[in-house]
Amino acid sequence: MTTDTHTFWQDLVAAGLLGVERRAFTAAPAGPLGDMLAGLPAPTPAEQRWLAAAAAAGLYWRAGREPLRLPSAAEAPAPEADWPACSPAAAQHLATMLTGQFAEVLPEWLARLAAARRCVAADLLPAALDLGRARPELRAALMAVLGPRGQWLAAQNADWEYASYAAYLPLEADTQALTAAWETGRPAARAALLWQLRARQPALARTLLALTWQQEQAEQRVLFIEALAEGLSLEDEPLLETALDDRAKTVRAAAAELLARLPESAFAQRMAARLAPLLHLERGWFNRRKFDLELPAVCDPAMQRDAVEPKPRGKRGERAWWLLQIVAAAPLAFWTNALGAPPAECVRLSAGLEWRGLLWEGWSQAVTRQAALPAAADWAEALVSALLLQAEAVSFGPLLLALPRERREALVLGHVQAEAVLSDGRPALRLLAETWDQWSAAFSAAVLEALARHIAGDHAVHPGPALSLLGQAAFCVAPAAGLQAGEQLVAAAGEQPYWPAAVARFLTVVSFRNEMIKALEG
Repeated sequence: MTTDTHTFWQDLVAAGLLGVERRAFTAAPAGPLGDMLAGLPAPTPAEQRWLAAAAAAGLYWRAGREPLRLPSAAEAPAPEADWPACSPAAAQHLATMLTGQFAEVLPEWLARLAAARRCVAADLLPAALDLGRARPELRAALMAVLGPRGQWLAAQNADWEYASYAAYLPLEADTQALTAAWETGRPAARAALLWQLRARQPALARTLLALTWQQEQAEQRVLFIEALAEGLSLEDEPLLETALDDRAKTVRAAAAELLARLPESAFAQRMAARLAPLLHLERGWFNRRKFDLELPAVCDPAMQRDAVEPKPRGKRGERAWWLLQIVAAAPLAFWTNALGAPPAECVRLSAGLEWRGLLWEGWSQAVTRQAALPAAADWAEALVSALLLQAEAVSFGPLLLALPRERREALVLGHVQAEAVLSDGRPALRLLAETWDQWSAAFSAAVLEALARHIAGDHAVHPGPALSLLGQAAFCVAPAAGLQAGEQLVAAAGEQPYWPAAVARFLTVVSFRNEMIKALEG
């Protein structure tokens, strides 16, 4: 639908909602649709003119839809699945979620299905492909469990091309076939092929991307650069450095994001070199180490080439904005080497700085980008502990995910056990609200016990945060631990306002997840 016809349709809808006597609709746009409407009779009542225009426009757009592509007699049939289909019980759970019930559990179902090396049942493939079209964030998980039949089916419908990598071409195909598929495929299918190749043949993926890089649209270049995140390594640096000179700002930003994840890259080292003259080391009383941080004086062309945006976002000043971007893209090792201290000591030394908040924000972004490094967990834990002391609302989620699960749960549980109740604004509730991964059985039991105590005492003047936590816990707890805590939660809720209904919803979700996991493991 072009911009003119889209505007015309919006005007028609507005006139229909408000009434043609209150809102006139514009003349038809130039082109085939306008010609068709011009040939219609022009009845005097405005209502009849509106009905005629809406009917003609609706027919025009329906007729313009691309039909399903049916396989020809010479086309190869759907290949056999390499993994067995999920059980009928597991398929029923998927069917339930596809209707919208328990839809929040879909990512877990897909991940567990892939771990069990099974694929979606054949009769649910069309609905599953529609789901991926509507929810792009689920596509990678879906593609892992569609199997060859699902990919074959996706190739028959342009709406599902995101899953039809190179028209279900096997990744074991020879280089010539893969190259042909890359050069002739539709955009979404090529992006899917690139994602798949990155996991198995990253060098070939780079070669294919270089073949057509100059001919790609900016939107496609961004999508392809993002695909390089799979298996990212210094081997990708030359291509990403080339992308820093791209004419499109979005492409430059995408390339800089990936280069910042490679602390040994020339890009990251350039950021460290920019920080070095801004860092001033000092010695205080009793020879204690201190440091100060200066704001950059200019955002020169070289910085802008490295995707440092000159115009600030929000209420920050320009120089503070430049410093934040440099800190976020520099290697974390720069600080431990320059200050001669481990991460926890670096954070402690920065506590008295004028630009402390900005520095901590930049470090937090750097930790998220460099989360694969062994030292990232030490940085994450030190920053979480420091940020918990601040009154401002801060998101801990990315930092918590940089910690291994055992270490993350130990950190959060320490605060849960140190507090008699889960008070609003206190560390335990703040941390739990951002612990969205799957919880271990021991951690689940400890958190649910604390929640039961909180509910029984009804300590919250505003129960919203604790109510939200119980709703969140339904999707995170180990189901067996959740069911085991059910009786305690029901007794704690009693006949209080809010809590009985919330506990009932919690147990409904946990019961569904428990049955779902049994069906997937069976």
